[in-house]
Amino acid sequence: MSSELSELLQRIRHIAGLDEEEALNEVARLRTDIFLTPSLEHLRSELDNIRKESAALLGLVEGGTDPDPIRLEELRRRAIRELGNWWPQPIQEELLGDIQEARQLAIYAIDEAEYSHCLTTLRRLLVEPITNNQQAPRILRQLWDVEELITKRQGTPPEVHRELRVARERAARYRWREKMNSAEVAMAGSKEKRSAQLRDEALVLLRQDWERAFPQELPPAE
Repeated sequence: MSSELSELLQRIRHIAGLDEEEALNEVARLRTDIFLTPSLEHLRSELDNIRKESAALLGLVEGGTDPDPIRLEELRRRAIRELGNWWPQPIQEELLGDIQEARQLAIYAIDEAEYSHCLTTLRRLLVEPITNNQQAPRILRQLWDVEELITKRQGTPPEVHRELRVARERAARYRWREKMNSAEVAMAGSKEKRSAQLRDEALVLLRQDWERAFPQELPPAE
């Protein structure tokens, strides 16, 4: 086996032991070494493409359009995980400022798009009809994901936090409300014992779901 092939095999074995992000970067470097050394013009074009894609993404957000998550992930891959990492060292040094500027613009565009998607999801969950007991816990889980992104962002308007609470409380009270409706039906049918049992069950459900929605709070009496 030639020394070149032996070195190539060693690099492939090394890549196989890396995590996904590091492996992608190393595969890109290996591809470059085997097939081509990109020209300065080609790499400047990649920088321009990332700037244009970031600007287009911001335009969608400003226009009220929720961007495709696949598009976000593709820009994240190109601009954050790959940009400049496999370029020849002299070109990396020459274009360092451009690389940093394009990457920061992409990060900003992605953050804005994710926040926009977060608000869209929150406002959908605020009005989404809840029709079964399985749906309410699912909405609460989604609202936790929304809150995680909101808390990372500085300057979130107070009304967004209010909307988040209203959406959580609506979901947390669903199973309690359904059980209370059944209790009222039983009472109307002169089934006082059954009505009392249903009311007790409703309070158990309220405590369970309130804890999911507001772990640091005591549940309301009703």
